[in-house]
Amino acid sequence: MLKKAQIRRILLVFTCWEQATGLAPGLLHAVVPRRPGQPHSPIKILDQRLNIGDCRAAVKPLLILLLSATLSAANAGEVHLKYSPKASPLIKDHGYFRRAAAVDFWRLMPFYVPQSNDYSCSVASIAMVLNASTKGRAGCADTEQNITQDMLLKEIRGVPLQRLVSEEGYHGRHGLTLDELRIAAGEAASALDVQARVEAFSFQNRPLEEFREILRSNEENPADILLAHFVQDDLTGARGGPYAHISPIGAYDSVTRRVLILDVDRGWYSPYWVSDKDLLEAINHATKSYGVGGLVHFEPDGERAR
Repeated sequence: MLKKAQIRRILLVFTCWEQATGLAPGLLHAVVPRRPGQPHSPIKILDQRLNIGDCRAAVKPLLILLLSATLSAANAGEVHLKYSPKASPLIKDHGYFRRAAAVDFWRLMPFYVPQSNDYSCSVASIAMVLNASTKGRAGCADTEQNITQDMLLKEIRGVPLQRLVSEEGYHGRHGLTLDELRIAAGEAASALDVQARVEAFSFQNRPLEEFREILRSNEENPADILLAHFVQDDLTGARGGPYAHISPIGAYDSVTRRVLILDVDRGWYSPYWVSDKDLLEAINHATKSYGVGGLVHFEPDGERAR
């Protein structure tokens, strides 16, 4: 049992805390309830109990207070990491490129752009795909401008893209569903005279091995590109979600069974690896506004034979 002198010293510490921060009174009132006839100050209540020799009555709330203060300090100093254990940033994990051609990665990286606002991940992703498919070829004239996100906003009419990626949104929603992404990518290609096959794949009730086969085929094909529609915070661990999101797939390592996400949310993230299983789960995570995600497969006509 603490002695009266020791308890008084603890009281003095919390009195100083009360005066310096204003944080202690609410905490003290919570653990030292006032009874009829007692002073209004929790500190004085405890001191009064000491004066009447009730050390046991004074120690219990003090122990609660000390524990609460310790937990509060620990929580205040807690750092929430940018990447969850599911995501491995490329900057620290690039061994794959020493043993693989990674054609899609090298086609996409020169055109890796950030989304222009919190809702335009679809537009940035489509711009990357179209540039990678058309602007990296030999003999590209110096009069050919790279495809920009603003260009796409003017060309796509099949979905109300400008409104869906605006700050205001459209009918209470921002961003695209999986099928809207397919429509937007196909229409953007046609508007820019890019003949391409654009398909959307949903993976609800489909086995992981089928998902892996599509990833393997994409990695082996130097022409096609995949866009992933997934719940971003399932992979990164960001708080406050779920955040439906779209980004290109940069590579697939079939040995380690990991997928490289070229996340266009570049204000917060760089490219990162995730397991194919975790990505499939993030794709199949249904959200109220977007349903489940999936993959959009983009392949210019005739490219596979080249």
